[in-house]
Amino acid sequence: MIIHPPEITHKNGEVIISAKVEFQNEISNIPNYLWYAYPEKYAPYVTLRSDGFLSAMLFPALHFQEDIEVRGVVSPKFYFQIPEILHLSRIENRVIDDQPFKIVVEKFQPSERYDNQDGVVIPFSGGVDSMFTLWSHLKERGIPEEFEITHGLFLHGFDIRFSEKEIYEWLREKYTQMFKDLGLDLVLARTNILQFSKFYLKFIYHQTSTLMSVILPLGKLINRVCKPSYDGYFASKADTKAALFDPLYSNETMEVVHHGAWLDRGDKIRVLSAWPKFHAYARVCINNTKRRNKFNCSRCEKCLRTMIILRIVGFEKKMTSFHFQGKYQEIVRWWLFSRNTGEHIKHFLKDIKKEKKLDLFLLLMFLYPLGAIKDRTYRYIVKLIPTKMMYQLKRKMFPYDDVVDYPV
Repeated sequence: MIIHPPEITHKNGEVIISAKVEFQNEISNIPNYLWYAYPEKYAPYVTLRSDGFLSAMLFPALHFQEDIEVRGVVSPKFYFQIPEILHLSRIENRVIDDQPFKIVVEKFQPSERYDNQDGVVIPFSGGVDSMFTLWSHLKERGIPEEFEITHGLFLHGFDIRFSEKEIYEWLREKYTQMFKDLGLDLVLARTNILQFSKFYLKFIYHQTSTLMSVILPLGKLINRVCKPSYDGYFASKADTKAALFDPLYSNETMEVVHHGAWLDRGDKIRVLSAWPKFHAYARVCINNTKRRNKFNCSRCEKCLRTMIILRIVGFEKKMTSFHFQGKYQEIVRWWLFSRNTGEHIKHFLKDIKKEKKLDLFLLLMFLYPLGAIKDRTYRYIVKLIPTKMMYQLKRKMFPYDDVVDYPV
């Protein structure tokens, strides 16, 4: 794989930084160019360094068993930490084998410190984790000034596809106003990065490398990245590793901080229960086509899982961004759709014990062994399907955008 030198262009009120990515193997449905687009006002903060492009291509290169040649400038600190990142990720991601892997960089140069590089950014989706990290870093929390959030980063091309422009524009307007009310800026970014890995790799294993690839080009603005945790330290193996490898994406002038892993999802919701912004703007939905309102569909697995926790802790009446149905109906429907039933039920039971809700406890205890059987059966069947066939099935079952080589 060759990552060519990045170029900066300006189009339709956006500044776009892009680089040609040349694979040695023939791979279907992969773009020729990786690009990031930001509003024009951020043009003075964009750098021509290749750190972000290297971060983006680490896991696709590993998956497709290609070495990387970077024809650009890379931070020696970030480069030196890549073996640690890959080792921690290999522990979790069975798709990535421990094969020899070479990265050749044209030029090493420490990232420079700029006069206005004092931004503290949070990757923001509207979910429980990013809401908690945002709330925790607001000025009124009384935290040290250098940790106060100055910017959020809201992305188009991740969970919201390019073809879902109407949904994105609605959310963009809502969240821009929310950040404005908080006295903060919301950076609106677009990228085709996921088209290099969609259906090939599980996003949870390369989430940080993907998010950092969008932030690193803003090297003249961002000083610190507050990366929300997925869950508590001991609740999820993937997140336990993220707490270790997130800081390894730091360079000489940009620090990455993993935040919130000392609390699980239920505890975060309890903390956020008194914050009106969370009640009105929470967005956890992964189904953009079946929403009853434009924040959450209240029917997909992730919506239902969050709604169950909200019911357990007794905050369902406050949450205007969800449409609640019936508590038993929500639990059974979630159980049918969930593919990691056992681990999530353990979370639920922990919260139920705190709240002492006997009826929910008995129902979940009944569903727990059945869920374990269902999960094992699903995993067994999936292992029988060849990798290429699985990729083709996913593309047919879950239509995604056509390859976008350049922003339109």
